[in-house]
Amino acid sequence: FLIMFSFLSNFASCTKKNGPIVGNNPPPTTETSITLTADFSVNNGIGHPYVFGEGGAPKDAVTATNMVSQGFTLKRTACDMDWLLGDPRNITLADYKNDVNGIRTNPAKAWLSNSNELINYGSKGVKFIAIIGYGPTWLSFNPTSVNGVPKDWSVYEELVQKVYLKYKTYNCVEYIEIWNEPTGHFLDLTGSPYTSRLTAYKDIYYHTAKVIRAVDTTIPIRDPTAGDSKVWCIAWADSMLSDPLIAKDVNFFFDGSIFKYE
Repeated sequence: FLIMFSFLSNFASCTKKNGPIVGNNPPPTTETSITLTADFSVNNGIGHPYVFGEGGAPKDAVTATNMVSQGFTLKRTACDMDWLLGDPRNITLADYKNDVNGIRTNPAKAWLSNSNELINYGSKGVKFIAIIGYGPTWLSFNPTSVNGVPKDWSVYEELVQKVYLKYKTYNCVEYIEIWNEPTGHFLDLTGSPYTSRLTAYKDIYYHTAKVIRAVDTTIPIRDPTAGDSKVWCIAWADSMLSDPLIAKDVNFFFDGSIFKYE
């Protein structure tokens, strides 16, 4: 897999601390001032072809036009199934399986808000880091939460594939990110048989990657954004990379996705 690093390069001076940093409480250290210089006239490598724009701007045409005019070419976007599947919000799992009112097979009933994003951004050549996750409440073990664990994997796989193929038609998906911040409250275990978010997430990862790989063997699939760096960096990454069911589909980690809420 590939580990992607992000860093700030346009600084002139900094302070170096000698000593390890442990958790949130670094030990006393000595400090040595050093000066760093950067010569931006020298190009010693090949940069990434995309310029990251944003992860949460409005999906309207005016905003998209402004973003593109400023040179942004990459967007992190949520392909949340609870948003995409508009009409099925007030149905049941049985209704969906039985195709009540054509809700399962009629494409016109399945797309609402994020289709505007496809038209306004995808049609202008913007590429997406596409977050595939969440689901309608009728598919959740917790019927009041779109963050709940899916209670029917076959239906979940079907919805994931519908969402991905919809975005794929615009040739705009550059990377896949599965779920968002599953280390915390964005993955709700209420009512499910799971007692561990990590175990639940690995099952979600497996079923999501499985159906994406069925229609696209090359799209890179990445780690989720995590709101707790200690948990994600050590326990979760090690567990995912040592799990034979999903390790082959953990294609890269992105250090910019690790942060800490204060």
